[in-house]
Amino acid sequence: MTLQELNSILIKQNQHLAVEKFRTGYECFSIHTNKLYAVANTVDELYTKLLKANLIY
Repeated sequence: MTLQELNSILIKQNQHLAVEKFRTGYECFSIHTNKLYAVANTVDELYTKLLKANLIY
């Protein structure tokens, strides 16, 4: 999975969340409150964490 694919899923299902890539990995956060929901080293790992947290389905 790519970063674009994951952000596309988030836009369709949970419009207040976004993912950004940093040197240390990926972060998923609320675009309204900047609350951090998940951090991971890979996009696939982040996708799994978001599924487990019921932020995406």
